[in-house]
Amino acid sequence: MLSLSSLSCWWTSQTQLVRQSTVTQTESLALMKNFLRASISSIVHQRGLLPEECFEDATIGELRVKRINSKASEDAQKLANWLEQGQFLEQLLLQIFVKGDAKKFEDMKMIESFSFGFQYGEDGPNMSLLSKRMARGARATGSKDHVIQFTKEMLTGVLDMVSSLPSLNKHGELVFALKILYFDEKTPRDYEPPFFRPAPLENDVSWFSEDILRLNGGLLVTPYHSCHVEVASSSQEDLTVLKENDKGAAKHQQSQASASKQTSGKRLTSRKRSTVDEPLTARKRLR
Repeated sequence: MLSLSSLSCWWTSQTQLVRQSTVTQTESLALMKNFLRASISSIVHQRGLLPEECFEDATIGELRVKRINSKASEDAQKLANWLEQGQFLEQLLLQIFVKGDAKKFEDMKMIESFSFGFQYGEDGPNMSLLSKRMARGARATGSKDHVIQFTKEMLTGVLDMVSSLPSLNKHGELVFALKILYFDEKTPRDYEPPFFRPAPLENDVSWFSEDILRLNGGLLVTPYHSCHVEVASSSQEDLTVLKENDKGAAKHQQSQASASKQTSGKRLTSRKRSTVDEPLTARKRLR
């Protein structure tokens, strides 16, 4: 028979084991940030927007991904600055434009958009690529292994979908940029993160009024955050392949839909938006 002291030690060890196997809010935040960095870097690589030397290999679990090498070039440094120092609260978009004869960035035609939309628990948005203050000691209910596995599956699905998109070669000179959307209730009216400026709404409205293809990239969920990915393209090529990929992503999303209810929290209105000071020119398009 176990003594009281032995039982106490056993209970303590079991409690510590459970704590070690669950995701804290700090870990959830770090996972979302790493997922975003890996996704954006890998998409830019797969779409051939920057030369090969601008990237280096990285892993998430056993999944090999691409990571931007900020020391490789000035453009690589700018992209790293956008990701590491640009703050976002509700949504981040990677957008690709045809330059054409346009003199201003806002007049260029957008042909692809990769959207990462975030939701938070009842505490509201506290996720920032700038923030060093992360919530600690939060309750956790999600298995680390489970969340990491979902992250790998989600990233694999998104990259498989991107690899099936039609080539960009026919479009001529391209530029790409990041845009961020904020929750009005939580963001100071005059706030603009480094490397960003206020963005007009007109460009998004005119582009999304066209007949475009929208693909559901799935939903990544932890006990504290969720991230929904959407891919949009103005090209109507290879629809059969793309729609088949979308079905797979939708199935993945459905398997996590019930879990998202615990993290959705209060849905705030987002009207304030910013874009980068200047877009980057696509230096090499391989795909």
